[in-house]
Amino acid sequence: MKYIFIFSTVIFMAGCATLDSVGKNYEKINYSDGISPNEAKLIGKNQLISSADKNDYDALGPNFLTHIDKKEKKYSEYYFVIFYPKNTPAFFSSSRYLVVINKKAGDVLFSGSWDFKYSKIEWLFDGTTPRFRYFSDVRSRIRYYAYKNYERLDEGSVFIKLTLLKDGTVKNVEIDKKKTKASDYLINLAIQAVKDSSPFPPFPVQLQEFSEKDFRFVIDFVFD
Repeated sequence: MKYIFIFSTVIFMAGCATLDSVGKNYEKINYSDGISPNEAKLIGKNQLISSADKNDYDALGPNFLTHIDKKEKKYSEYYFVIFYPKNTPAFFSSSRYLVVINKKAGDVLFSGSWDFKYSKIEWLFDGTTPRFRYFSDVRSRIRYYAYKNYERLDEGSVFIKLTLLKDGTVKNVEIDKKKTKASDYLINLAIQAVKDSSPFPPFPVQLQEFSEKDFRFVIDFVFD
């Protein structure tokens, strides 16, 4: 019994150490060349351990809903990272923790509990899911002001990292210079669009557990 106890303790401590490293590795993600599958799993882990559901799902065992890309090509620009419930065999439960991540910009469109028997993937994209609707509204609002003031022939893509506090206040705005391919005019236009869009609405109830949240997205400027 003594040896079994020691072995279990080592496994437990190793698991804690792995979870502790998630935050550090998350900060090292390079968004300049898109998001790799391993980076998507890391983003998913960070979302889960930062949520109120962290004790209900296994953060060390992420998987992908790969069948979605095959059946629904319109969703091929996203990673669907899932986590299984703790202490319950996967085939006994239809509950999963789902994180939907844009492969190009790395922004998280949805993060939360999801029941695959009663909730269709399409519902995450129809604008009715509170988390998705808030993320979508923030991006749409910024893009509206960016395009409204777009008066030159410059073309390019500006990648933005926006940090919002839970009351909708802008904490920080960063431009991913490695990934951005745009003139100073377009970069300044994007930054000004964030200023013109703020303050944003407070986080919905489903996001109130977070004191702040990062949003990553791209604004494409194409003269038409």
